[in-house]
Amino acid sequence: EGEAGLQADGPDAHAKVTADSLDKVLESLAKLTETEPEAQQALFVATFVRGLAKSQDGRLVWDIEYAGPNAVKVNGQTFPPQPE
Repeated sequence: EGEAGLQADGPDAHAKVTADSLDKVLESLAKLTETEPEAQQALFVATFVRGLAKSQDGRLVWDIEYAGPNAVKVNGQTFPPQPE
């Protein structure tokens, strides 16, 4: 779920993504890499995304928001990391 819009001061967007079976996807990808080595990259990405999740009511949750030009925040962590 989410929404986006263009305001006078720039774009505004946020979304909430939930999942309850990502661990099953990770297991399937791990098995797939045994016969399809190119699936390794998908496994790395899915594992990274899993690490960004927070748990809420037994589900994985990612709160995503637009954080300015060329950046987003996922559960409060800015990507790409911004210099301080």
